[in-house]
Amino acid sequence: MKNDICPRCGVALGTVEEGNLVFMICRTCGFRKECNDWIEHECGKCGCMKATVVLDIMIKGDEGMTTMLRCIKCGAVEKEGYKGF
Repeated sequence: MKNDICPRCGVALGTVEEGNLVFMICRTCGFRKECNDWIEHECGKCGCMKATVVLDIMIKGDEGMTTMLRCIKCGAVEKEGYKGF
């Protein structure tokens, strides 16, 4: 995700789901904001159906983008389209 660092204290933000909403939270200072850029993706580890985009990378100019997704429940990171750990 693009803004996964707390603007107040610089700590990595975690995610929490409350009902149908997803929030980015700082466990250090309590900063909290709604996360609107989650996508539907089934986690291969816990089965949760929501993830945030961690990063898009391109290794070579002739390769497509690789999208990494972080599960909002367990925090597992997977390559989009890849199942398994």
